[in-house]
Amino acid sequence: MYMIQFTIHDNPPSVNGFWGHCARGKYITAKGRTWREHIRSYTEELIKDGVIAPFNENARLSVKYEFHFKGKRKRDTGNYEKPLTDTFEGLLFENDECIDHIELDRYYNAEFDHTDILIFEIAAV
Repeated sequence: MYMIQFTIHDNPPSVNGFWGHCARGKYITAKGRTWREHIRSYTEELIKDGVIAPFNENARLSVKYEFHFKGKRKRDTGNYEKPLTDTFEGLLFENDECIDHIELDRYYNAEFDHTDILIFEIAAV
C-alpha cells in the first residue's frame, strides 16, 4: 500500500474565497489562482525531489486533511477541503473521483496556519 504524507505551511482559502461566480458560471478568483499556483509549485518540488510520488491512475484513495488554524474563529472544514483536493487533481491523482474516503480534522490555536496531508491507496482497480 502506497502512502504520502506532507505538510503545507498554509491553509487553503475557503470555497467562498477560492471561487467566484458570474453570468458565465464559476471561476477561480485571483486569490484562489495565486494560492493554487503556490501549492502546486511546492508539491511539484516534493515530487521532483523524490519526497512523494503521484498515485497510479487506477488507485482508489483515502485522504485525511488536518487543518490547523492560528486563531479561534469557527470554521467549516468542508469549505477548505474542495479547493485543496482540486489543487492536487492532475498532480497527485488523476481525478478526485478516485477518492473513496475523506477525513477532515480541525484544530485551533496553532502556532501558525498549516495543513497536514495524508493520502493512501486503499485498493487498485
